[in-house]
Amino acid sequence: MSSSTLASDADTGMAMTEVDWLRVHYDACAGGYSEQLAFCELERGSRIIDVGCGPGFFLPLLAQQLGPGGEIVACDLSQSHLDHARKRHGDEIDGCTIRYQFANAVELPFPDGSFDAYWTANVSQYLDDAQFRRMLAEARRVTRRGGRVAFKDWDAALFRVEPSETGTAQRLMDACNRAFLAGSSAPVTMNIHRATTYSHIRRWMTAAGFRDARQHSTLIEFSAPLSEGHRIWCERLLKMFAQVAHEVQSPDQEFWSQFSTKAPAETILADPDFYCAEGSMVGVAFVP
Repeated sequence: MSSSTLASDADTGMAMTEVDWLRVHYDACAGGYSEQLAFCELERGSRIIDVGCGPGFFLPLLAQQLGPGGEIVACDLSQSHLDHARKRHGDEIDGCTIRYQFANAVELPFPDGSFDAYWTANVSQYLDDAQFRRMLAEARRVTRRGGRVAFKDWDAALFRVEPSETGTAQRLMDACNRAFLAGSSAPVTMNIHRATTYSHIRRWMTAAGFRDARQHSTLIEFSAPLSEGHRIWCERLLKMFAQVAHEVQSPDQEFWSQFSTKAPAETILADPDFYCAEGSMVGVAFVP
């Protein structure tokens, strides 16, 4: 189990950014992520930027799409994440060059039009609306005319966990969103606020001046009997939501508290009807 159910990275303090947390999450969702990258249709041999690359778990998928002769500039605000990514992948993956750069998504240290394409995954959830607009503007600035921009994040509207009363998962998402809008400092409410509105990504991109914006949702599902990797991920996720539910005084406290007060074998994780789903959405558009 992670050292904290909120799994914060030591460099940034951001929730859900600890390397082991991200590894377990990525491994559990890798199939869905591959589908979303395929939707982006990155061009082979192109030069792209991976903004908020974290420990580099997406780099092999990106390198596979670009192929030999491609180049990825992997950027992150956490030096420990960059160090982990460099140690894991080095400077090349199957002929695709990898470079690393400490950088902030809202103020990138690159000239205008530096890249053929822009990719970011699970970063916008850490930004308020003003910061997100700045991130979109930077994406447009550093990507060449006609270049492709892809923003991927999670979609809270698709989150479900069973068996539970109808609407249990969405009542928690709604409570977190209300808490954030009311000024709550409870961890993760920022992330969930963005996730509850991420289905608007196409509109956000269009408003930022991109053309031909489109979006695609992927439902990533976990059903009993769970594999070991899926069990570990679902346990961590539901423990985290139990903590958040308590902090924002969400409805359905009895349901959520089971994950923080009982052993996993005594919760619905052991139920033969257990089901959990999380949504992931990617928006793709072009620089005019």
